[in-house]
Amino acid sequence: MTALTKILFTVVALTIILPASLNAQQKRRAVRARTTKAARATKAPLVEISAQDLTLMVASLNLSPEVLYDFEANKPRREAFIKNLAEAFAVAEEAKATGVAAAPEVKRQLALSSALVIAREYGKRRQAAGATTYEQVIPKEDVAAFLNEPGQDANFQTFLRDYESGLPPSSRAAPMPDVQRENLKRQWASVLVGNRKGLAAGVDRERATQLMIMEQHARVLTGVYFQKLGDGLKATEQEINAYLARHPELDPQKTRARAEDVLGRLRAGENFDALAKQFSADSSNRDRGGDLGWFGRGQMVPPFEDAAFALRPGELSGLVETQFGFHIIKVEERRTGTSTRGTSIEEVRARHILISAGAPGGGGRPQSPREQARVAVEVEKRDKVIDRLVKLSRVRIADDFVVGTPGTSPQSPVAPGATGSTDGGNAPTASPSSSSAADERNKKSPRPATVSRRTKRKS
Repeated sequence: MTALTKILFTVVALTIILPASLNAQQKRRAVRARTTKAARATKAPLVEISAQDLTLMVASLNLSPEVLYDFEANKPRREAFIKNLAEAFAVAEEAKATGVAAAPEVKRQLALSSALVIAREYGKRRQAAGATTYEQVIPKEDVAAFLNEPGQDANFQTFLRDYESGLPPSSRAAPMPDVQRENLKRQWASVLVGNRKGLAAGVDRERATQLMIMEQHARVLTGVYFQKLGDGLKATEQEINAYLARHPELDPQKTRARAEDVLGRLRAGENFDALAKQFSADSSNRDRGGDLGWFGRGQMVPPFEDAAFALRPGELSGLVETQFGFHIIKVEERRTGTSTRGTSIEEVRARHILISAGAPGGGGRPQSPREQARVAVEVEKRDKVIDRLVKLSRVRIADDFVVGTPGTSPQSPVAPGATGSTDGGNAPTASPSSSSAADERNKKSPRPATVSRRTKRKS
């Protein structure tokens, strides 16, 4: 065979063998992918909540009879409850898989959340047995003995650092007063003593207790997980601009037009109280017909204050624009009061209707269009993360359940040998707050506020 023939033979062989080999590799990869997907689908769930479990969880919420009856009659509400749980457990599963739950401070939060549940359930058991005072549940002598144990002072210092790290910066600026620290120390010790007593009494083996611990752990891990994501969930300027372009209802000119329409209806004689309840974006006083009560100078933002103090009782303002939107003000009364220093001060009692960008009558603190866009973009990002984790999670929850309405309280079975605290830890310490996936979804606006200067500084 000549050299040229060998070369031609090799080329022909490669044109036949290589595609066949690549095709075989692709087939093998496809088979592996299908096998992995099937294995994931058939793998045992990490979290499994039955219909009876859901009944126990609702019963543990201590809801009023009216709310329980509504829960029983309202299937969409039960479905929302189940969806909330699925989201929380899915995010918690991801937090564990990515190592978030392994951090020492997170382990301490989980341990304390377990202790809180067990101590609370132990207290309920003692009350059912006839205890009428807290002293009968957790004696002071037991708390004092606990605090005298070796190492507990160091454990409390660790707890205190975790607790203070979870406070807002303004609350951490000054050292905690000694009296407050001592009260916190006794509360911390009381929880851990109650936890010990609950464990000794077998409270942790009750299914209801285990479910509450599971849910509390999910809430803690969800909060920590989204904190870790941090900047990845923040809206960029480009995303905010794109959102504003897609939502012309946030255009200030459209907001002014809506405000002028409301003002025209008031001037035509319509009831101020009724229109405030229908259209005002200030949820802190909307249900009171926009009543702001009495206020003096220096308590409201300048444009609002100047307009209010220029009006006579019964007089209606024109549109007053502030950073919150467009206000329509009606002064009810004027008076001369006395300040704490003994000097005379002028005060007015006024109502207002605030028309802000977005949907009329929306709740929450009044926000600028750009702030609304930022919040909406970040909520959308969080929702996408939650939805993705739910699809990937190994969480199985019953589709529906029976609500234990008053008079049909569900029994909590005991799981022999089971424990409620799955994360362990000898020093149960934590920061003061955490949130669930549903909490993350609901972070659409800060707390309600009026047009006061104090509110402006918090914004």
